[in-house]
Formats: sequence, structure tokens, C-alpha cells
Amino acid sequence: MQDPIPFGAKRKAEMVAYALRHYGLHTYRLIDPHVVVIHFTETPDFQSTYNTFAPDVPDSELHELPGTCAHFVIDAGGTIHQLVPLGIMCRHTVGLNWTAIGIEHVGYSDAHVRMAHLRVPGSGHVIELFEYLAPAGERAEVEPRNVGASHLCFLVEDLFLRKKRLGDE
Repeated sequence: MQDPIPFGAKRKAEMVAYALRHYGLHTYRLIDPHVVVIHFTETPDFQSTYNTFAPDVPDSELHELPGTCAHFVIDAGGTIHQLVPLGIMCRHTVGLNWTAIGIEHVGYSDAHVRMAHLRVPGSGHVIELFEYLAPAGERAEVEPRNVGASHLCFLVEDLFLRKKRLGDE
């Protein structure tokens, strides 16, 4: 679902200045993403998360512009909201904004997770293991047809090319 936040010329110019300051890049564009960063909101619902990202105000930590944002927000019901086009850099993670797509999960402000990345010997493949420790979940029938039963992530060299190829197939 498309729910774009305001990202006009002023915010783009601020992103250029930010990218130049922090990464030596003179662009607001997300050109070659290699990382997907998963965040958990401290807000209880989509609307309050949207209201956090929509205004272009300095962030509370570094006090810089542009304001923070994420490309996607997944609400507590599982609806995926796209706030920013994938070709635009968002401020969501210190040090990786130039190469990262940001995804916010709503409704788990008290989430505690355990995560491990395992490299497959002799290849560039990485297996991600991800476990929610809290809040406690409910036992569910685990079948591939059930939403949330599992996920599989791939690190690819060119995300946009891979998306195009998948769309063409």
C-alpha cells in the first residue's frame, strides 16, 4: 500500500547534504542497496509511526536534517505501507543509509530478539537466524501456507535488477 511521506525538493536537498557529510556522496538517491535493516517501532500503530516520519524535523539523537524515515512500515495487522520510493535514501540507520532499505515493524516496542548470520563456507551466501524472545508468542500450526510461519532473505548484488528479473518471470 502506498502511503508516501512528504519528500520534496527541500528534504532531498537536506539528504544530499547529509550524504555528503557522512558518506562523501553528492546524492539523495539510493543507488545500489545491499542491506535491509529491520527496526521495531516504539509506537503502537501505523498512523503514529507515519506521524513520526512525515514531518521533516531534526532527529532526537543527532539533531540533523532531514528527518528520519523508513522505506516501509509493516503494521500490526501485517499490511505493508511504502512511505518512500526505493530509489531515495532514508535516514534510518547510522552509517548505512547510503546502501540500506529500512523496514519498520509496528507494535513491538518491547521486542527482544536473538539473531545470527552464518556464512556458508566456500560461498558468499549468508543464512540469517532470527528468534523473537519477547514478547512471548503463541504456538501456531507451522505450515508454509500460514502467514508468518517462516521467512527467507537473500543478499543480492543488484536489488533493482533482481526485482526487475523476478517481475519479468
